[in-house]
Amino acid sequence: MKKLLVFALVLIMGSLAVNAQSAKDIRKMVKQYEKEGWVVPIGKLPLATQIEESLKLQAQRDENGEPVFVEGSAQAVGQNYDGAKMQALEVAKINIAGSISTEITAMVENTLINKQLSPEEAATITKTVEASKGLITQRIGRLIIPVECYRELKNKNKEVRVVAFFKYKDAMNDAVDAIQKELEDSGARLHDKLDKLLGL
Repeated sequence: MKKLLVFALVLIMGSLAVNAQSAKDIRKMVKQYEKEGWVVPIGKLPLATQIEESLKLQAQRDENGEPVFVEGSAQAVGQNYDGAKMQALEVAKINIAGSISTEITAMVENTLINKQLSPEEAATITKTVEASKGLITQRIGRLIIPVECYRELKNKNKEVRVVAFFKYKDAMNDAVDAIQKELEDSGARLHDKLDKLLGL
């Protein structure tokens, strides 16, 4: 019983230490944002809450230890807030598509090393992944946007910053659909190998 109590206390103390560190990190990030002139639009959550939510999404893992979400952050400038925000969200989608494409390319390279693909097949898939980035971006749906802030520039233009998240599995499925379509259009018969490579 005594050992159990000690173990429970160690767990609680450890959890408190992690939360204290996390709170310290959030305060540090908020100070940095404020120093750079970022402010929150009226009606949005305070910056500290936004950053905390972003860190929670970033840290989420599934039962296999894989990230639940893929992140894309971006900034854009426009004459008005809404225009700048739309541009920033588009760039965030491009960044998410880029992250997924990079991951698939790394899987292809790893498969080539393990000799499960020929160099020609690997080159075809890698080239197709690169060509599919635009299609992958188009397929990315509604984003979760925990961080949204802006600053006014000297010329009165607005610079909007967003940190956006999209479900990793959905992003991967969208990417595979786009790559399969490109492979089909190019006449390459590598569907089965791509599915096997990605564990589908």
